[in-house]
Amino acid sequence: MEPPFDNGGEEPEGAGDGGVSVAGAPSRRSELPPVGLETITYRGDVIAGAICLITALAGYFIVVPAWVYVPAQFKGTINSPALMPQALFMLMGLFSTVYLLRSIDKYRRSDRQGLAPLSDWALAAGTIGICLAYLGAIYVVGFPVASALCLVAAQYFFGERRWGVILAIAILLPGLLWLFFVKIALIVLPTPMIPFLDFADLVGALEGVFETAAFFFEGGFTA
Repeated sequence: MEPPFDNGGEEPEGAGDGGVSVAGAPSRRSELPPVGLETITYRGDVIAGAICLITALAGYFIVVPAWVYVPAQFKGTINSPALMPQALFMLMGLFSTVYLLRSIDKYRRSDRQGLAPLSDWALAAGTIGICLAYLGAIYVVGFPVASALCLVAAQYFFGERRWGVILAIAILLPGLLWLFFVKIALIVLPTPMIPFLDFADLVGALEGVFETAAFFFEGGFTA
């Protein structure tokens, strides 16, 4: 039987800090077998915890003061519109801090793992690029059109080639979301920079046509 450590009497990296190593295992992280982006790693937990904490701090100190309007009579009161988002960002910051500290501690005591291949990083970068383009397109062409374009790009990027499926999802989902946000939740969406792509104006014009047609239709029966 071969000895468990066979590199000159020196234990491989990770054996001294509680890690479990195998015979002939490479001593450097870059030489370890690659892992996928979906693989659960303590290194990924550390990165996720840091991103969540930074997001919480930016939301509390930058986003809420810049984007939430608080009338003077409501400042510092329980009726302040900023109270709920600030409380949510505070909770997010608290949980993110606990998550980050626990992940750092586990990462320091865990076995070393390889890095994700470049193809996986390209997939992640493409997804991020589509999301960033979507955020900008909302202000240029409006929410429904931007959502439809984003869904087409995302489905094609991830391998879907059935254009019937792509277009059905790209048309139905943004339309349903627009109806919920605007007609049910009464949320004011950004006005697009291109006037004729304003979905609210298009729907309003169609509603006007239907109301006019209904008026003449009913008038014809009552005359």
